[in-house]
Amino acid sequence: MEKGVCVALNMTEGQTRKLDQRVKDFVGQYTDDFTVFDTADYELPGISDKFRWMLSPVVINAVLSRVSKNFEQIRDHSLDIRRYYRKVEY
Repeated sequence: MEKGVCVALNMTEGQTRKLDQRVKDFVGQYTDDFTVFDTADYELPGISDKFRWMLSPVVINAVLSRVSKNFEQIRDHSLDIRRYYRKVEY
């Protein structure tokens, strides 16, 4: 881990949140290219705080799907075109 190393962290509201926070604190000290997707940052109208942790995977999936679509546009490369992912065993 060092400056210039790109890191993305998915923070949830479940049992691993304390570990997610430890990663965030650690990585933030060592790189300047750090993106955090934190489900706590997204409003979920009508959902009680005690149940939000159950929806964290759904929220992260929606966020990453949107990010993927943006990468497709930026890189001009459809994510339907795969060279290795689900094409070969590894």
